[in-house]
Amino acid sequence: MKTAVSIPDDLYNEVEKLAKGLRLSRSALYARALARFVHDADARQITAALNEVYRTPQRGEELIDRAAANVLEDEGW
Repeated sequence: MKTAVSIPDDLYNEVEKLAKGLRLSRSALYARALARFVHDADARQITAALNEVYRTPQRGEELIDRAAANVLEDEGW
């Protein structure tokens, strides 16, 4: 699919140099960059969701922590 975007001249020039150095077409370089951006955004969303799950104590977790602390107290460490 073709699309048109506006970018600053200095960024355009850097992309041109990079594409030439990598022996890629400008389109291929933009496609790779956007694919990576989307992948990284998905990964950040997954990480944020997992962090939220582990940040929130799970049901019964507090009871297990107290039970473990009681067992360790009785050990005489």
